[in-house]
Amino acid sequence: MNTKLKKNTPLSSTLSIRVNSETKSKLETSALQQQRSTSFIATEAIEQYLALQEWQDARIRSALDSANRGEGMIPHADIVSWVATLK
Repeated sequence: MNTKLKKNTPLSSTLSIRVNSETKSKLETSALQQQRSTSFIATEAIEQYLALQEWQDARIRSALDSANRGEGMIPHADIVSWVATLK
C-alpha cells in the first residue's frame, strides 16, 4: 500500500480506540516483528480495510446498476430448471 503523503495532507491526526487485550498483544507482536510502531501497523490495517470496503461498495453498486438495467440477469425459469437437475 502506498503510504506516501499527498500534497496538502495533514501529517497526522490522533484517533483513540479500545481493543481487547488479545488484539493489543497481536498488534504489539506484529509491530516488533516488522520493526514498526503499533501506530504504523494500526494505520496500515485501517487504510487497507477502508480501501477494501470502498472497492467492495463500488462493485456492489455497479452490479446493482447492471441488474436494474436488466443486464446479466438469468431468467427465473432457467434457474428453476437448473436447480431441478441438482437433485
